[in-house]
Amino acid sequence: MDINAKGTFLCCQTVVKEMIKHKSGKIINLSSIASKTAEYANSIYCASKAAVNMISQTLALEVAEHNINVNAICPAYTDTDMMQNVFTNRGPVEGMTPKEYKAFSESLVPLGRMAKPTEIAELIAFLASENASFITGATYTIAGGKELH
Repeated sequence: MDINAKGTFLCCQTVVKEMIKHKSGKIINLSSIASKTAEYANSIYCASKAAVNMISQTLALEVAEHNINVNAICPAYTDTDMMQNVFTNRGPVEGMTPKEYKAFSESLVPLGRMAKPTEIAELIAFLASENASFITGATYTIAGGKELH
């Protein structure tokens, strides 16, 4: 909760002050698909990421009059070192080796693979661009079909 919810809140609170002075800005918070669907033995993480979504949506309403856009991205499994640690740590909780847990996790994704970090970065770049000037208060799922809302 300190990192995901409180950290997001404090960062937003800090940058919004400057953005209001300039009457423009883009905030893109990183959430997770775990914010939208519960995961076994992962309640605090799920709740903390759901808080990120609600902080983003509420802040979007509060700062819209200052031409500030606020959105959140909810990725699924992304091929990073952090995700490899998840496979290592959660695999045994799920009764699997890390390799088995990775294969199982990827089997849950209709596209059959994890996201590349660059795929997440492309969505961030779009939301930070002027092409997304009318998008605010949204939570974007980027999950290869694993999560559909």
